[in-house]
Amino acid sequence: MNFSMLHPADQIVMIMKRLYSYQMTTTSGGNLSIMDDEGIMWISPSGVDKGNLTAADIMRVMPDGTIIGPHKPSSEYPFHLAIYRARPDLRAVLHAHPPALVAFSLIREIPSTNIIPNCHILCPKVAMAKYAVPGSEELGAYIAEEFKKDYDIVMLENHGVVIGSR
Repeated sequence: MNFSMLHPADQIVMIMKRLYSYQMTTTSGGNLSIMDDEGIMWISPSGVDKGNLTAADIMRVMPDGTIIGPHKPSSEYPFHLAIYRARPDLRAVLHAHPPALVAFSLIREIPSTNIIPNCHILCPKVAMAKYAVPGSEELGAYIAEEFKKDYDIVMLENHGVVIGSR
C-alpha cells in the first residue's frame, strides 16, 4: 500500500490507531492533522476514542475557519493552525503523550537522542515550549515560536510532544 495515496482522513485514522496501539496516547488524548494542497486542515476529533476512529470521524477546518464534520475538532487545533502559519513547509502535525516524554516534560529536560541508535539522526534538534493551558492561543504561540526556529520536534512543558513533518 502506498500511504501517500490514501485520503488524508484515512491517513489520520491509520496513524492514530498505531499511536494508540503503541500506547503513545490515550483513548481521548493526542491529535494529528494534515494540511492538504487546498489549505484544508484535516484533524482528529475531540472526545472520540483514538483506537476506534473511522474516516467519517475526521474533521475539516476550512481556510476560512469553517469547521466541517460530525464532532468537534481536537481542542488543540489552534496550535496546529499556529504551526502551519509559522511553517508553511509542514504538511502534518502530530501531538502525543508518550509516557517517557511526558516524564521528561514534567522535569523540563530534553532527553539525549544519542542513547538510542539512529535516534539522533531522526531527531537531531528538539526544543521545549513553555507551559500554557492546553488548547489555548497562548500555547499555540509558544509552540509556533519554537517551530519558527526551524525545530521539527517540540516538547511541551508538563504535557507531551509535538512533531511537524513535510
